[in-house]
Amino acid sequence: MPIMKNKDNASCGAAKYSNRINSIAHDLFARYFHTKTWEESVETLPRPVPGPGGLKQVYAKAIADLSDHCRKIGIVSDELIKTCPVTVRSIPDYLKPVRTNAAYSISPALPLKGGTFFVMESDESGPEPGPVPADYRLLTAHATFPGHHLLDTRRLGLSRPVRRHIEFLSF
Repeated sequence: MPIMKNKDNASCGAAKYSNRINSIAHDLFARYFHTKTWEESVETLPRPVPGPGGLKQVYAKAIADLSDHCRKIGIVSDELIKTCPVTVRSIPDYLKPVRTNAAYSISPALPLKGGTFFVMESDESGPEPGPVPADYRLLTAHATFPGHHLLDTRRLGLSRPVRRHIEFLSF
């Protein structure tokens, strides 16, 4: 499966760009993971065994590790981590039909109080915790640090109210 899907949109060279990105990604996976696709590469990543806290605890630890890494390299402050934490909760029933395994949300109310990372705790076979997804670290980084949570805390903290609600990295 391609990393970027070619939607037959040749405008602005999108198809050429998409093909080039996929080619680079596949070359990197073959070189470093000795696999042909990114899916095969992700499947080779080690997964923890959930403890008593289940998958929510696994995701919470990944968030803590990512936020600590981002703090150490200087892109988040201790204050942000303390005053605007990410909590992990089960995906509510009303979101399950439109989510495959996770969702992220933050209230735009100021001062910011934190975001919520919703995760699917079980598979369709029953209420028992499902296995840790192979891509859980990637998903966590995408949703929290350095992903949506970090982006949202930056844009919602802007002094110009109009720009707070526009997702654009240059702000």
